[in-house]
Amino acid sequence: PYTTLFRSLAGSGQQEVELKSLASALGVQHKVHFLGPISWGDALFDLMRSSDILILPSHTEGLGLVLLEAMSQGLPVVASDVGGIPEVVRDGVTGLLFPAGDADALAAAISKLVNHDRLRIEVRKNALEVARDNTIDRQLCKMFVRLFARLDAAKEPGQGIFSPAASHNEALESGPAAGGTPNAAPVHRGAVEPLGMRT
Repeated sequence: PYTTLFRSLAGSGQQEVELKSLASALGVQHKVHFLGPISWGDALFDLMRSSDILILPSHTEGLGLVLLEAMSQGLPVVASDVGGIPEVVRDGVTGLLFPAGDADALAAAISKLVNHDRLRIEVRKNALEVARDNTIDRQLCKMFVRLFARLDAAKEPGQGIFSPAASHNEALESGPAAGGTPNAAPVHRGAVEPLGMRT
């Protein structure tokens, strides 16, 4: 288990001043790093690869693409169970979920990942599989398969335009994401959290 944890908050928002004041009041300002906005690209992925956990404590959220980005780097995630997040994060399998706004549950989830090496390794492995299955090219393949299957079903018998099952398999096997494994995140004692959501 880790004896010292550091939290890095990426981004900016209305709560930044309040959170900095709170960190100072609690005497943990030396353990909380406010990084400001991080542009998408190498800087963001370098930060993810140098972290241990990504925390997304949103009160509202769509799909939470940052979760897939973290998973693609082998970074375990802890996220609130709102919006489309549970479609990406299966609690205890590809990450840990907690009820939005429940600070105690969030702390417990972080502690669970930090103190259970086997769980952290298993979550990382499963998350990489989810990231591979949700690359843009694979999702587009699936979308076009569904589209053409509907068009095919609407045609007269014997006038089909293609075989959905065969095309789906061929598309996935030949896609650029079919090979290669994203790099796993190296371990250091830190966590990155998007800024602006109250925990």
